[in-house]
Amino acid sequence: DVSDTTTVKFFSVDLAGNEETVQEVVIEIDRLNPVVSTSLASGSYKGDQSVELSSTKEATIYYTTDGSQPTTSSTVYSSEISITDTTTLNYFSVDDVGNESTKKTVTVIIDNQAATTSSLLASGLYNTNKAVDLTTNETATIYYTTDGSNPTTQSTQYSNAIIISETTTIKYFSVDSVGNIEAVQSLEIEIDKQAATTSSSVISGSYTSNQNVALTSNEITTIYYTVDGSRPTTSSLEYTDQIAITETTTLKYFSVDEVGNEEGIQ
Repeated sequence: DVSDTTTVKFFSVDLAGNEETVQEVVIEIDRLNPVVSTSLASGSYKGDQSVELSSTKEATIYYTTDGSQPTTSSTVYSSEISITDTTTLNYFSVDDVGNESTKKTVTVIIDNQAATTSSLLASGLYNTNKAVDLTTNETATIYYTTDGSNPTTQSTQYSNAIIISETTTIKYFSVDSVGNIEAVQSLEIEIDKQAATTSSSVISGSYTSNQNVALTSNEITTIYYTVDGSRPTTSSLEYTDQIAITETTTLKYFSVDEVGNEEGIQ
């Protein structure tokens, strides 16, 4: 038995003593399995990709792209494999004497879709400082500006909530791990901490006839009032029309604007 690579030399001598020329046979024992590698690692990529397969020794490489396990009846690799959408590539090789490599898999995810960045705070009018949290639906880097200019990848990189203490336009976008760029988005935060000013059509004083008091504000508000001298609250009467005064009265009133700023009582 020959168990490893061996050169066997032999000759024969017939009954009359004639000697044959020495012959030789080289028996090569190859138990080494080939190893197949790929030019592309498993992962996410932007745009179409080409995958090259190579073997550590002379061998035939077989592969599939439908997720099934390859056999010697599968497609024979001959040139780069074009990957145009997310694909699981399974492959192995068989050398000339039948040694098989380990079957391997590479998963190529084609991602041409930019991430979507969202703000937990909507555009609008607010009466206190606000913290703007930005989140993405996948791993991405967010860039933003607060001066109204369009952000670029040279702009401030988002890491923590953005504190807004005055009226601000935040513009932002994200770049995902494979380089897809999101369209720029905007968030308009208007900070209004100033209460409205309410005016009365009648000033304090003495009058010889009944008076109708009209109350007006310098912005859209809800006006609350009392006519019994008590301090008004948001549970008091809500002003809708002129208040008829037919006897000596102390009218107290204040307003609350759309974002909740409360005026001092007048």
